[in-house]
Amino acid sequence: MVTIVLASILISGSIDDLYWNGKWDKSALPPPVAPNTLDVLPQDRVVVPITFPVLGSPLWKDNFNEIRSGFRHTGIDIRAAKMTPVVAPFAGRINMKLHSFWIYGDNGYRCLGTHLNSDRPGTKDDSNLRDNMFAPNMLPLAHVEAGQLIGYVGTSGDATGPHLHFEIYDSGGILNPFPSLVASTKISSPKVIIASSIAKPDEGCVRLIGAYRSGSTTPPRIRMALVAKQTADGKLSGYTSPSIVDVETELARWEGIRRAELDPGQVIEIHCKAGKTSDGKAGWIATRIKRND
Repeated sequence: MVTIVLASILISGSIDDLYWNGKWDKSALPPPVAPNTLDVLPQDRVVVPITFPVLGSPLWKDNFNEIRSGFRHTGIDIRAAKMTPVVAPFAGRINMKLHSFWIYGDNGYRCLGTHLNSDRPGTKDDSNLRDNMFAPNMLPLAHVEAGQLIGYVGTSGDATGPHLHFEIYDSGGILNPFPSLVASTKISSPKVIIASSIAKPDEGCVRLIGAYRSGSTTPPRIRMALVAKQTADGKLSGYTSPSIVDVETELARWEGIRRAELDPGQVIEIHCKAGKTSDGKAGWIATRIKRND
């Protein structure tokens, strides 16, 4: 075990500055490109085994191949309220850019989703903040599992209302997603995917799993975007909306982490207990901190 003292983990700029500068949309995994045409799109009724990509009770119909303003509609529009969770339809490698994600599936298929949320909750500010658009632990070229939280429904781009535009491809090109959506598996909550390095927290503690966002030494704290929480009875629950928390770290035992590894996006687990912080406020007090990968 390596125990280190937190000296300085201040981050210059914001998470959004660091993510929208070319680290996303890597050319190693380019998005599938839909045909921009008025020609009739492929009509084969292929059923790809998928998890339905939008939680809750969204509204949708077969609007693939509809004629829009000078082109054929290349996907299915799944209408749902802003900030409704979007999950991975199948396992594979993910890549993302502003407002969109795509997955190269382990099953040989690809999918693309767009019009993710671009606003702060309750606004129409088009701020494009990363944590209001994507799940905290989504990183370029990462592997995701079917049902894992990806991001949130929005109205970005040219959307006339909140919805997820969803496309599916095989090796020959674009497919109609409708048959796959009809036959899809529906889930009520995202599948929580984390490394299980410790079975459960100590008695009286909770285990917070999240993506590191920033830190300070005065006061000694870490700010993280939460992915999941585990209680002392072993129960694990995932977060389905953006949740940022500050945890005081002065008394924490650091396990196998170097400060240089704490870049925004690094998933860490903090075992902590409720208590009073150094400024006398109620909050989380870290007992140990380690990587979660």
